[in-house]
Amino acid sequence: NLDCAEAYACGGVLNRIALETGINVGDIFTKGLEHPELQVTLLMFTDDLARTLSTGVNLFHPEVALIGGGVVTMPGFPKGRFTGTFFRHLRRPVPSDTVELRWAGLGS
Repeated sequence: NLDCAEAYACGGVLNRIALETGINVGDIFTKGLEHPELQVTLLMFTDDLARTLSTGVNLFHPEVALIGGGVVTMPGFPKGRFTGTFFRHLRRPVPSDTVELRWAGLGS
């Protein structure tokens, strides 16, 4: 839908960015973060993805936020940036102090 989170933060968005820049989507983070203009776009994408997750955690207060899927397992995905944005956008003290962020270990 128009202006839903998926319009800003999903694999389809990365595919569009890859087509526009001529960079293979599998290399978008490793090569794209080297280009200043594209770096801004990719970091905004990462922040949008993290804010989307933090919104769900703020609403439902789970004990664990499990992150998996193809995008976050891509080479060069900025997990540190994602984690920082995620925790900055959580309500305090709960769920900020109570949720555990984990990365899926079984692949996408």
